[in-house]
Amino acid sequence: MKKGIKLYCILFAVYWFFVFSPFIFPALNRITPILFGMPFTVWYTHIVIICGCILVFWGSKKCWTSYDKSLEEEGSSE
Repeated sequence: MKKGIKLYCILFAVYWFFVFSPFIFPALNRITPILFGMPFTVWYTHIVIICGCILVFWGSKKCWTSYDKSLEEEGSSE
């Protein structure tokens, strides 16, 4: 593990709050569609998915060591 795992856990908790907020706050489901007549939750879902992908990508670069790298180190020690 690398540095930044604490920050990642905090960001992941915030991310999960945003994932479940349409279910926690029913008012989000009642926002009038503006763009292309699509409800707010459709756009919101896409934004949350993109943010989740960015969070996982950032975590893979900053928080965890590469599995391939550890396999290469094991192979060189034999």
